[in-house]
Amino acid sequence: MELIEMELRHAIAYVNDAVMPQVRRESISAMRTMADTLRNLADRFDQRGGGPPTPGQPPRGPQP
Repeated sequence: MELIEMELRHAIAYVNDAVMPQVRRESISAMRTMADTLRNLADRFDQRGGGPPTPGQPPRGPQP
């Protein structure tokens, strides 16, 4: 039983020390990539005139 507990402690330490930092780094990188992609998509919508209406103007209907 003690051996199992020791192995479990080692496994938990490995996950905390090696796996979790890598997961955090990759998650942060993925979120930054996603943010850039969404920003580019919003820019394309703005260029096509698909942005939100300016205050005081009625919303535009569908473009033919």
